Amino acid sequence: MSKNPSIMAAAAAMSYALLGLCTPALASEVSEVTVSGNLGLYSQYVFRGMTQTAHKPALQAGVELVHPTGLYAGLWGSNVAWLQDYQGYRTGSLELDIYGGWRGNVDNSLSYDLGVIRYNYPVDVRPAW
Repeated sequence: MSKNPSIMAAAAAMSYALLGLCTPALASEVSEVTVSGNLGLYSQYVFRGMTQTAHKPALQAGVELVHPTGLYAGLWGSNVAWLQDYQGYRTGSLELDIYGGWRGNVDNSLSYDLGVIRYNYPVDVRPAW
């Protein structure tokens, strides 16, 4: 399978950003980065009303790092079936999402979340035929 340069660049940029979050601002002050994750097995993966796994089970997992300043970054992945089943790619059974942003609260009744997300589907782009 060929490596997609844009996915590799995005993963490298995110890794660099996460390393920056984990670095203490001052020698005497250590930042507390929170790491959380999720793992699930579902009967199928439905997005915007359409099955992504051809009505078959989906294994999904994610990890997120959050800095006390409100900055966050994460990865989330799931198996998918439509790349091979409907698009005719030779390979392609993974959705890998990379996201990040900044969120917080103005007061008890107002919160904000400014973020970006990129949906990646690492595939062999040559048609199966």
